[in-house]
Amino acid sequence: MNCLRSLDVIWAILFFFAFVQTSRSCWGPGSLQYGYTTSDYDLNVGSDLIVDCILESGILPNINVSVNSSYLIFQRDSNHQIFSSYTHQIDKLTSQLRIPNANVSDSGLYHCQIVFPDNSKHLVCSTKVFVGYPPKNVSNFKCISRNFDNLTCTWEIESSYIKTTYTLTVNLLSDDISMHCPEPNNDTFCQWTEDTNPPYFTMIRNLTFVINGNNSLGTIENIFKFDHFAIVIPN
Repeated sequence: MNCLRSLDVIWAILFFFAFVQTSRSCWGPGSLQYGYTTSDYDLNVGSDLIVDCILESGILPNINVSVNSSYLIFQRDSNHQIFSSYTHQIDKLTSQLRIPNANVSDSGLYHCQIVFPDNSKHLVCSTKVFVGYPPKNVSNFKCISRNFDNLTCTWEIESSYIKTTYTLTVNLLSDDISMHCPEPNNDTFCQWTEDTNPPYFTMIRNLTFVINGNNSLGTIENIFKFDHFAIVIPN
């Protein structure tokens, strides 16, 4: 019994350290050797962009002098801009980048570096931030059936500037019976035929199409209703 308890404790310790390492993802050769930064994230336009940079210690591997958060600077990958006016010392080992009212143009890879008096630099870690919007409403939604051989729907989407997915389903007879978009499809196109899975159901008159947009900042639902037989184009 004691042996089993000891094994449980060992596994718990191993899990804890594995969790700490995986939760501190890091871009670049810094690789958690000197410290870590805020995990990558998406941000709403108009919010404050915040990246924390935390040193593991004042004495770091392969560095012969003691350091603290006053040695830390932030740079963005796209233009190498140094954000000294937006950088704040939180405590002895933590520095914070805070850009108020962030816009889409503030998206990028932010590097935290240790800078010494001789201007030599050591990368601590980096954080990717994408600034954007929740999913936008779709526009110009159209569906046509060519002689009941296929049912094809297309629509347009406005960029949210972050990774966003749109899925289309069609409700048949009631909201309880729905048909998803078969493969292949994309964010702006869907087609059903008698050979797709699910197949094209030709004899249902009233169709309700539902498009759901989803990203890390929110979700949206657009509903479109069609008289099926009114959108058939005969050969």
